[in-house]
Parts: sequence; C-alpha cells; structure tokens
Amino acid sequence: RAQPAHCARRMTVSTGRPSDEQLPQPTRGAAQRAVLVILLLTAAGRLLGFGRDLVLAALFGASAQTDAFTVAWTVPETASPLLLEDALVFVLIPIFTTHLRHDGNLDAAVRRSLFTVVVALGTVSALVAVAAPWLVDVLAPGLAAPGVATDSVRLAALTVVAMGVAGYATSALRVYDVFAPPAAV
Repeated sequence: RAQPAHCARRMTVSTGRPSDEQLPQPTRGAAQRAVLVILLLTAAGRLLGFGRDLVLAALFGASAQTDAFTVAWTVPETASPLLLEDALVFVLIPIFTTHLRHDGNLDAAVRRSLFTVVVALGTVSALVAVAAPWLVDVLAPGLAAPGVATDSVRLAALTVVAMGVAGYATSALRVYDVFAPPAAV
C-alpha cells in the first residue's frame, strides 16, 4: 500500500538521508546563469585556442617541430571532449547524483571510484605512450621528423590522466550546482 508523501518524507529524514526537499534545488535564474557562464567560458577557450594557433604559425611557421606539436596536440584535443566535456561527465553525474541523494554527500562514491578511475586513466595514458610511433604514422604519415612527433605524443599522453581527474572533479562540482570552475577548465 502506498504511503502518503508526508510519511515517506518523514521516513527519509529518520534514516539520516536527506530528502529531495533538503537537497539543493537549482532555480531558473541559477540555471540561466550557469548556461551563460559555460557558454562564455567555452567561447573564450575556443578563441584562446585560435590565438594559440595564430601565434604558433607567426612565430615558428611550418617546420618539423610545429608538425610534431600539431600531431601531439591531437591527444589532448581528443581527451578533452571525452574526459572533460562529455563522456566521462555524463557517466559520472548520474552516479554522483544517486549517491548525493542517498548519502547526502559524495564521500562513499569517491572512495569507491576515484582509485579505479585514476588507474584506468593511467592505463590509457600508458597505452597512448606505447602506441605513439603507430599513432604518429596514422595521424601524419610522411613527417619530416617522426621521432620528435613520437616524443611529443608520449609527453602529451600525460594529459589523459590530468584531464580525466579534472573531468571527475568537475562532475562532482556540477552535482553540487557549481558550474563556473568546471567551465573554466
């Protein structure tokens, strides 16, 4: 038999878990500000990236070193949408939201998942580093200095861990309705 809403709410409070009414509820104005902040910071990031490309072209022109940088930059450019902007965030937010509603905080979720996430990110980073010669051949066949590009890709492989941990942290912040720092990343 279904219980009245006020009884269910009382039961939730008596278990020590926060009820939906006790959790932070975003207002319409807060959601609009969050969208605006994310939009502005994303646009600023894209403009800064465009500026970076212009400065590289003006200072170094076309060379084996700029080709190596461009090939290596593929790693963070691929990791960013997967780990910071989309995939990892969309997987973690529902998990974190469930834990927040159940436990009132994310302590248990972090204890259970952070180590595994960091190990998985480290493994992917290591695989990218090991596969660097092959990646350089696939991404830019016929480079003048494939060794420089391979070393650059290996160095850029570290961004997988950094971006993954940042994506993990930004997911937790978003669950708490904190949007500016994640957008700034």
